This record gives sequence, structure tokens and C-alpha cells, in this order.
Amino acid sequence: MQSEKSYEELLDSYRKLQFRITRFSAIEQELINTRDRLDYELVMYKRLNDFNARALKTESLEDLLQLSVESLVDVLEIECATIVFNSEAFQTNTIVTEGLRLTEKNLDEFKTCLENISHEFKPNTSYVFNTKLLDNKPELNQFDSGLFFNFVDDEKDFSVSFSGFISKVNAPLYNQISDRYKTIFSVFVQQTIALLFNLLSKLKVENLNAQVNSVRQFYESVLNHSPAKILVLDADYKVMFTNERLLEKEPIWKDCVNQSIYDVAQKSELAKNHFNQLIKHIEDSITKKGLVKFEELTMQIDTPQFILRNILPYYNSNQQLEHIIITGVNITDLKLSQQSVLKKNEELKKINSELDNFVYSVSHDLRSPLLSLKGILMLIFEIDKNLSPETEEYLEMAETSVNRLDGTIQEILEYSRNARLKVKPSWVDLKPMVHAIFDDIKFSTNTTVAFKTTFNGSSRILSDHARINTVLKNLIGNAVKYKSNNTDSPFVHLEFENTENQIFIKVIDNGEGISDEAQKRVFEMFYRGTKNSIGTGLGLYICKEIIDKLNGNLSLESKLDQGTTVTVVLPKTLENE
Repeated sequence: MQSEKSYEELLDSYRKLQFRITRFSAIEQELINTRDRLDYELVMYKRLNDFNARALKTESLEDLLQLSVESLVDVLEIECATIVFNSEAFQTNTIVTEGLRLTEKNLDEFKTCLENISHEFKPNTSYVFNTKLLDNKPELNQFDSGLFFNFVDDEKDFSVSFSGFISKVNAPLYNQISDRYKTIFSVFVQQTIALLFNLLSKLKVENLNAQVNSVRQFYESVLNHSPAKILVLDADYKVMFTNERLLEKEPIWKDCVNQSIYDVAQKSELAKNHFNQLIKHIEDSITKKGLVKFEELTMQIDTPQFILRNILPYYNSNQQLEHIIITGVNITDLKLSQQSVLKKNEELKKINSELDNFVYSVSHDLRSPLLSLKGILMLIFEIDKNLSPETEEYLEMAETSVNRLDGTIQEILEYSRNARLKVKPSWVDLKPMVHAIFDDIKFSTNTTVAFKTTFNGSSRILSDHARINTVLKNLIGNAVKYKSNNTDSPFVHLEFENTENQIFIKVIDNGEGISDEAQKRVFEMFYRGTKNSIGTGLGLYICKEIIDKLNGNLSLESKLDQGTTVTVVLPKTLENE
């Protein structure tokens, strides 16, 4: 039989039992708290799942942000929430709120405050704001507690901050925000960011597709309004694009997109040869990796049509063939015009040649009797020394007319020669040439004319000897011929300068000069610049034509009753150096 326990033993047993009961109660309370927390978190996760399901159905950024801020309040069971989203790529900088009652001005200040906080706290981390911290922010001192999370993604070019608050006024109605909110808050934020990534990627793709479609429509519009027929094939010779002009002029290409060119060729037996030639040229362009041009002759209602085809293979950056661009332009009118022009050019060449030969032949035929007449007049003057003054005057007038006519014929010959003959460059020494010219003409006047030359640089130039001689003979001859009767010391001064790039020749005189009005027309055919002119009006015109043929420039400056300066500028070739 068990002995009875003493009082002390019973008291000790009671205390142990009481301790166990207390521990059991504490454990039971912990289990209850854990169950309540799990139930609470389960409710939150159910709300998160519901939010996720609804968010996946949103189509715009605005709808997703608004749904997110509303769900943030519901999931965390807080009084109000905000989301600030910024993206340069989408040109968006906005704030969405739920549960806040602020004016537009206060909302802007509130947004600025949250943006400043984003720079103060480490990104991608959840923070719990207590009353002390919130009191330091004038825009936030109305709140008792809060949550904050800022996310920045440089690659995607956007940032977003999440915040939730409980006001001091309504704090007794809500559970105080504490660290235990961080977990569910972080889960919500990460889930929302994932949804943002997904939506932004989708929107970017849509924007890119819209841009691509816009560009495609633009270029299709340009190509459809082109007068050229345009066909685009892929690397496998499948039709990718046909413009309206091609479909209008070659109906065989209708409804051929995504069909092989070989299949299109089977539509018509008559077109097989055309397609065989086209395929051959396509293969040539691919082999050459460049543009291939060829002409086609087709018949349209018994009328020949000339088509100019261009085939250009397009290679990507990896040198892989992607497209083959084929264009066709109707050049029938151009071809016919070209043939007409060629025919007329041949006719014109023949006419010009015949005209040159005629001028040359007639000029020579005219000179022969004139030279005979000049010889007869000279014999009369030499044989008969007793001519009456009246007869001698008549004979001198005849000699003058013969000389004038001979000069005119020689000018016509020089003009014909300049037009017909090519430039023959050779080394020409101008110093003896100009002195010989002056010696030939200095006795053509009764008054002595002083002749002076100045040469700066070598007088040897590379040019056409006959043409340069003709020009200088005309210019020096005019200077002597039109000397002034109002001066006792007429002169002709020739200045020559051989520079690095050009050759300058000036013929200066103090003759009777040319009026300003006449200077505008002195280089015209048959124009005579002074009332005392005894020439044909061809001299300066021929000089201008010759200098133009030598790729030079001829200019004239003159003052009436003071004199004239004629300047010749010739280009200097490498050989002149």
C-alpha cells in the first residue's frame, strides 16, 4: 500500500501541474495565433491570386496601375495606397491613388515627396515607416504608419514605387502596420512588377508592330503610286509583294503572293519563255551579287513595247539573300524618241558636213578670182605710171573693195575651220608670233602706231597654233584699225602673264573705243561696234568661238574716245608647267 504524501510533496506536485497547465495554455495560444495568422495570410494570398487573375486581363498600363493600387488596399487591409510610375520610353510620369482625398496641387506635392523618398532609400527593398519618420515629412505627417517599396529597372527604362498608409485619425480602426506586413507587401510588389514587365513587353511589341505596319503601309503606298512595275521575291523565289502598276499591266501576277515564280509561269504557255528569261537574269544578279539590267520587247495590241527591267538581290548583314527586287519601266516613248534623235543627229551631221564643205568650197572658189583681180590691179599700178588722178582713185577704191571681200572670205574660212577641226595642241611661242602679226599689219594705216609687249613668265604655251594666231591677228588688227584720230601717239600694248594655273593675254589700245551699249553685242555675229567700222562684224565673234573651244574666256572693257582692253584667259594644262 502506497504511503500518503506529505503536504510539501503535494504542494510541489500542484505547482508542477500548474506550470504544465500554464505552458499548455501558452502553446495553445501560440497555436491559435499561428492559425489566425495563417488564416489571415491565406486570405491575403487568395486576394493576391484574385488580383493576379484580374490583372492578367488588363490591356492598358492605366488599367493595370489602377487595379494594382486598389488591390494593394484590399490585400493588406490598409486605409490608402499610391503607385508612382515613370518611363521615358512610354512618355509616362503619373501617380495613381486609392483612399486618398487630395486636391490636384496637394497630389503633385505628395507625388514629389514620394519621388524624393525614392532617392533616399535603397531600391528593391520593403520599408515600414513609423510615426516618427512620417512626422518629418510635411506631406506625410497625417499618417500613423506606412509601407514603401521602390523599383528601378534601367534596362527596361522604367521605375515604380509602391506605398501604403494608415492615417492617425483612423489608426484605431486598422491593425498597425508592422514588420509582419513586409512579407506579403513584398510578394504583392514583386507580383505587380512581374505583371508590369509582361504588359510593358507586350505594349512594346504592339508599338513596334504598329510602327512596322505604318512603315509598311507608307512604302506600299509609295510603291503603288510608282510608275514602275515592282515585284519582290524571297530567297526561294516566292512572291512577297506586287504593286498595283504590275497587276494592272501584267494580270498574270494577280493572287500570286506566297506562290513560287515557277508556279506563276505555269499559268500561261505564252509566258513560259518570258519567265525563263526572267529567271536566268535573276540567277545572274545573284551570282554577281549586284544589279542586272536588261530590255524586253513585248507586243501589246500589235504595238511593240520596250520594257527596262532592273533586278537587284538584297542581302542582310550576314550576307544572306533575303529578297529579290524586280522593277520594270515602260521606255517605249523614250526608245522611239531616242531612235528619232539618233536619226535626226545623223541627218544633222550630214547637213553640217555638206554645209561646211560647201562654205569651204565656195570660199576657195571665190578667192581665186579675187586674187587674180588683186594681181591685175597691182600690175596696172606697176606698169602704167601715168594714170590720171581720177583713174588712180577708182582703182584704189576697187583694190580696197577686193581686199575687204578677201578679208571676209578668210574670216568665213576661219570660222568654218574652227567649227570643223579638232583642237591640235602644240608648243607655241607667243613672242615671235605677236611681233610677226604686228609687222604684217603696221603698214595698213598711214599713221605710225607704237607697238609694245610685256611678257611675265615663259612665252611658250601649249595650245592650238592656228587658232591662237587667228585670235591675236584679229585683236591686234582691230586695235590698229580703229586707232583714234584725236591722238598724236596711238599705241597697242600686249601684256602676257604665265601664272601657275592660267594664262592671261591683254591687248590694250588708246583707240576710239566702244560705247557701253555696243559693248553688250560686240561678240555677236555680223555686229559692228562703231560707225567707222569697215569690217564684216565676224572678227570678235570668231575670236569668242575659238576661245570657247579652247575652254577659255574672252572679255572686253572699253571707254568711248579713250581706248579698249581685250582680255583672253586660257586654262593651263599640266604640260604647260
